[in-house]
Amino acid sequence: MNSYLLDSNILIEYLNGQGKIVSYVDSISKRATCNISIISKIELISFPQLTAPEVKKILAFLANFQNIMLTEEIALKAAEIRRKKKLKLPDAVIASTAIVLKATLVSRDGVFKQLTTVKCVNPLAST
Repeated sequence: MNSYLLDSNILIEYLNGQGKIVSYVDSISKRATCNISIISKIELISFPQLTAPEVKKILAFLANFQNIMLTEEIALKAAEIRRKKKLKLPDAVIASTAIVLKATLVSRDGVFKQLTTVKCVNPLAST
């Protein structure tokens, strides 16, 4: 079975009701495992303007996905990516998580294009 890792920007656009993102995520989640990194969870619930009910709603949404914690293997791979490609720490953790899981990364962030070891899909690229 295929596995996907959803980047924070995809999750945010889904929550904001971006039609093509919602359709894409709903479609892949019916036929594959959809994962999120703990980094994405932190990013989504850390916006200062969020109210307690909004945080609760986001956490309920994120519970629909397999949550991937930071492991030693993911951390070491993230450090290697940061050293070699100078990515920001959250991006390096997201990329390393996709690599370790052997998952397709679903993201609209172009920074991942420089990583040949990560299969990345932008659901809006063909539009």
